[in-house]
Amino acid sequence: MNQQLLRKLPKVDELLRTPALEALRGEHPEQTVTDAVRKVIADLRQGILSGELDNLPGQEELMASIVSQVRADA
Repeated sequence: MNQQLLRKLPKVDELLRTPALEALRGEHPEQTVTDAVRKVIADLRQGILSGELDNLPGQEELMASIVSQVRADA
């Protein structure tokens, strides 16, 4: 199960190309947004590996997590 979930994790580049994150990159430095995406994905990966997560968040929840991380880092 863990391997299947790990394979389903979105790629950083794919997320950065979404309209929501392209707009966010217009408001915040690109590196801040990229780092936030990487952190959120790393946190998801850790949750999967530790057994805390047995499914991935939906697109809306994922984007909200990234936006929150960007604002925390800004």
